[in-house]
Amino acid sequence: MANLGVALVSAGDRVIVVDADMRRPTLHEIFGRPNVVGLSDLLSDGRNGGHGESAIPLQETGFDNLRLLSAGRSPIDPTTLLASPCLLTLLASLKEQADIILIDSAPILEAPDAKLIAGLVDATLLVASVGVTKHLSVRRAKEALLENSSANLLGTVVNRVKRKDDHYYYSTYARDGRQRRRRIWRRSDTRDYLTPGEAAQILGISKAMCRQWCRSGRLPATREWLWWRIDRDGFEQALRDTWGIELQYERGSEQVDDEASSGKDETT
Repeated sequence: MANLGVALVSAGDRVIVVDADMRRPTLHEIFGRPNVVGLSDLLSDGRNGGHGESAIPLQETGFDNLRLLSAGRSPIDPTTLLASPCLLTLLASLKEQADIILIDSAPILEAPDAKLIAGLVDATLLVASVGVTKHLSVRRAKEALLENSSANLLGTVVNRVKRKDDHYYYSTYARDGRQRRRRIWRRSDTRDYLTPGEAAQILGISKAMCRQWCRSGRLPATREWLWWRIDRDGFEQALRDTWGIELQYERGSEQVDDEASSGKDETT
């Protein structure tokens, strides 16, 4: 989806890419952007674009005329959100800001999300990956889409093609909408740094990407032996200056993954 968006803007179109795979969003990491607020927040809060362009948290991607609406935090029931009338209003607002809207969704055989979206858009592309998608799965996915009489299936796009690889292998999609276990980890107000696990939780990115941002200097971090320490004040300033995000949380209380409870999740 990201490559298609880049190709379209190269042809002169204005494009907005929407990550509607709220079960396991990935587009924000492909473009190297945070996932603090996105589609799920707009739909769950009823902020459907009726308040103007500023109400929609579109992010620049580094490519001219290509913007991203990330998925937002994973909701308990993504299908219910996508069935909301707010989605239609949001899409109408996005159409006023771009020539083409690209929407990525969860695999059609694993969730009804793609069927819902296919009934709302002008056209649908079925995406299959060499080495991941089985031949039978492609056929079943096509049949599932065509069951929706309002879906306009243009064809199939095959990615991850390798010249010498003509086999398909089994794969599963474990994106069932269940959130990873998290718990509140209370810290002292005197601590002036965040761990990559905490920063990643706030940014809505993976810890691996957070450590990559630490190494590249994108986050104000220093290395202490095996672990990264991210300056808290510098981190909050970066959120405001770079992405226009005002952090709202109680100092000393952040949600982190169980893996980070030891405070030593920063190893490379």
